[in-house]
Amino acid sequence: MEALGTKRFLVFLLAISLITAGCSSCASQSEKNLSEASSDIAGTTYVLEQFGNEEVSGPFVRSSLQEYAKSMQKTEKTLQSLQPPPEDKKQHEQAVQALSQAQRFVQEAGQDGVSRQEALELARRLRGFGEELKA
Repeated sequence: MEALGTKRFLVFLLAISLITAGCSSCASQSEKNLSEASSDIAGTTYVLEQFGNEEVSGPFVRSSLQEYAKSMQKTEKTLQSLQPPPEDKKQHEQAVQALSQAQRFVQEAGQDGVSRQEALELARRLRGFGEELKA
Protein backbone atom coordinates (compact mmCIF):
# COMPACT_ATOMS: atom_id res chain seq x y z
CA MET A 1 0.00 0.00 0.00
CA GLU A 2 2.86 2.35 0.83
CA ALA A 3 4.41 1.78 -2.62
CA LEU A 4 1.17 2.98 -4.29
CA GLY A 5 1.25 6.22 -2.24
CA THR A 6 4.90 6.76 -3.14
CA LYS A 7 4.14 6.25 -6.85
CA ARG A 8 1.29 8.76 -6.71
CA PHE A 9 3.53 11.26 -4.97
CA LEU A 10 6.27 10.78 -7.60
CA VAL A 11 3.73 11.20 -10.42
CA PHE A 12 2.48 14.37 -8.72
CA LEU A 13 6.05 15.73 -8.47
CA LEU A 14 6.67 14.89 -12.12
CA ALA A 15 3.50 16.71 -13.18
CA ILE A 16 4.45 19.79 -11.14
CA SER A 17 7.96 19.85 -12.62
CA LEU A 18 6.59 19.57 -16.16
CA ILE A 19 4.14 22.43 -15.56
CA THR A 20 6.91 24.56 -14.07
CA ALA A 21 9.23 23.74 -16.97
CA GLY A 22 6.48 24.71 -19.42
CA CYS A 23 6.02 28.10 -17.76
CA SER A 24 9.75 28.83 -17.62
CA SER A 25 10.06 27.67 -21.23
CA CYS A 26 7.39 30.18 -22.28
CA ALA A 27 9.18 32.92 -20.35
CA SER A 28 12.57 32.13 -21.88
CA GLN A 29 11.06 31.87 -25.37
CA SER A 30 9.36 35.21 -24.86
CA GLU A 31 12.61 36.76 -23.61
CA LYS A 32 14.49 35.40 -26.62
CA ASN A 33 11.93 36.80 -29.04
CA LEU A 34 11.78 40.18 -27.31
CA SER A 35 15.56 40.33 -27.53
CA GLU A 36 15.38 39.57 -31.27
CA ALA A 37 12.71 42.24 -31.74
CA SER A 38 14.78 44.80 -29.84
CA SER A 39 17.79 43.94 -31.96
CA ASP A 40 15.78 44.36 -35.18
CA ILE A 41 14.48 47.72 -34.03
CA ALA A 42 17.96 48.86 -33.00
CA GLY A 43 19.39 47.75 -36.37
CA THR A 44 16.61 49.49 -38.27
CA THR A 45 17.11 52.66 -36.24
CA TYR A 46 20.83 52.60 -36.97
CA VAL A 47 20.31 52.13 -40.72
CA LEU A 48 17.78 54.98 -40.81
CA GLU A 49 20.09 57.29 -38.87
CA GLN A 50 22.97 56.45 -41.20
CA PHE A 51 20.76 57.22 -44.18
CA GLY A 52 19.57 60.48 -42.61
CA ASN A 53 23.20 61.46 -42.06
CA GLU A 54 24.03 60.60 -45.69
CA GLU A 55 26.25 57.65 -44.74
CA VAL A 56 24.42 54.97 -46.76
CA SER A 57 22.49 54.88 -50.04
CA GLY A 58 18.75 54.75 -50.64
CA PRO A 59 18.79 51.26 -52.19
CA PHE A 60 20.74 49.92 -49.20
CA VAL A 61 18.20 51.42 -46.80
CA ARG A 62 15.26 50.09 -48.74
CA SER A 63 16.54 46.51 -48.88
CA SER A 64 17.64 46.65 -45.22
CA LEU A 65 14.21 47.86 -44.13
CA GLN A 66 12.51 45.10 -46.08
CA GLU A 67 14.69 42.46 -44.41
CA TYR A 68 14.16 43.92 -40.95
CA ALA A 69 10.39 44.06 -41.56
CA LYS A 70 10.38 40.35 -42.49
CA SER A 71 12.34 39.47 -39.38
CA MET A 72 10.03 41.55 -37.16
CA GLN A 73 6.97 39.93 -38.71
CA LYS A 74 8.35 36.46 -38.01
CA THR A 75 9.17 37.40 -34.41
CA GLU A 76 5.73 38.97 -33.95
CA LYS A 77 4.02 35.76 -35.09
CA THR A 78 6.13 33.71 -32.70
CA LEU A 79 5.34 36.05 -29.81
CA GLN A 80 1.63 35.90 -30.61
CA SER A 81 1.71 32.11 -30.45
CA LEU A 82 3.12 32.08 -26.91
CA GLN A 83 0.81 31.74 -23.94
CA PRO A 84 2.30 33.82 -21.11
CA PRO A 85 1.24 33.28 -17.52
CA PRO A 86 -1.73 35.44 -16.47
CA GLU A 87 0.45 37.86 -14.52
CA ASP A 88 2.56 38.60 -17.64
CA LYS A 89 -0.30 38.69 -20.15
CA LYS A 90 -0.78 42.48 -20.25
CA GLN A 91 2.94 43.19 -20.63
CA HIS A 92 3.17 40.51 -23.32
CA GLU A 93 0.24 42.03 -25.26
CA GLN A 94 1.82 45.50 -25.07
CA ALA A 95 5.11 44.16 -26.41
CA VAL A 96 3.34 42.40 -29.29
CA GLN A 97 1.44 45.59 -30.10
CA ALA A 98 4.62 47.72 -30.06
CA LEU A 99 6.41 45.24 -32.31
CA SER A 100 3.42 45.12 -34.66
CA GLN A 101 3.39 48.91 -35.03
CA ALA A 102 7.15 49.07 -35.52
CA GLN A 103 6.96 46.32 -38.14
CA ARG A 104 4.25 48.19 -40.07
CA PHE A 105 6.28 51.41 -40.10
CA VAL A 106 9.39 49.60 -41.29
CA GLN A 107 7.50 47.60 -43.92
CA GLU A 108 5.85 50.74 -45.34
CA ALA A 109 9.15 52.62 -45.40
CA GLY A 110 10.82 49.66 -47.12
CA GLN A 111 8.10 49.47 -49.77
CA ASP A 112 7.45 53.18 -50.33
CA GLY A 113 10.92 54.50 -49.66
CA VAL A 114 11.81 57.24 -47.21
CA SER A 115 13.51 60.62 -47.55
CA ARG A 116 16.58 61.46 -45.52
CA GLN A 117 14.55 63.83 -43.31
CA GLU A 118 11.80 61.22 -42.80
CA ALA A 119 14.44 58.64 -41.94
CA LEU A 120 15.57 60.53 -38.85
CA GLU A 121 11.97 61.00 -37.66
CA LEU A 122 11.18 57.32 -38.27
CA ALA A 123 14.32 56.33 -36.36
CA ARG A 124 13.14 58.45 -33.41
CA ARG A 125 9.70 56.82 -33.45
CA LEU A 126 11.18 53.33 -33.69
CA ARG A 127 13.40 54.04 -30.71
CA GLY A 128 10.18 54.66 -28.76
CA PHE A 129 8.81 51.26 -29.80
CA GLY A 130 12.08 49.70 -28.69
CA GLU A 131 11.62 51.26 -25.26
CA GLU A 132 8.08 49.83 -25.08
CA LEU A 133 9.48 46.34 -25.70
CA LYS A 134 11.80 46.71 -22.73
CA ALA A 135 9.08 48.00 -20.39
